[in-house]
Amino acid sequence: GLPVLCSLAWLGTAPVFSSDVFAYIAHGYVETGLDANPYQLPSSAVAASPIGPELSEYGWRPVHPATPYGPLVTHLEATVVRLAGDDVRVAMLLFKLVAVAASLGTAGLIWWVLHLVRPEHRELGTLAYLWNPAVMVEVAGEGHNDAVMAMLVVLALGLTVRRRVALATVATAGAVLTKYLPLLLLPLQLAY
Repeated sequence: GLPVLCSLAWLGTAPVFSSDVFAYIAHGYVETGLDANPYQLPSSAVAASPIGPELSEYGWRPVHPATPYGPLVTHLEATVVRLAGDDVRVAMLLFKLVAVAASLGTAGLIWWVLHLVRPEHRELGTLAYLWNPAVMVEVAGEGHNDAVMAMLVVLALGLTVRRRVALATVATAGAVLTKYLPLLLLPLQLAY
């Protein structure tokens, strides 16, 4: 419970090491506030919008191109901004909440996968993930969307071990639709 409480305590703080969460807000605003395609219009266009100055106060710089993320993340970005309206702080908190929820989901999935393959290591493995400083800082502190991708990858691995091929394929596709990186795991998943 303690690592979960530590992660939740980070929710209200602004990111320190990166401005990625504010780039997510800018991508979402391109679609919702500028009524444009975030794959075509660079997020730097948001600098001249009503939320541009507030984003800049948080350290966001209008140098980012169009969104590099997959459609699941892009839809998430637009949904969060739509819910938050023009309130950058609320959007930041929502993105961080999604990241923490996905990270806690990943921890639960790690416990499940280890229960399937190494039951004697499930508590240690789950705690190793939850207490990992990189996970705590990047997910809870910075709100990176990698948490969603990681959750879908671990779900796909667990479903693969259970030989639920169709569901594993859907989970892998979801992971790839967040970022392309999980494509690297596809050959290993197919071989298994």
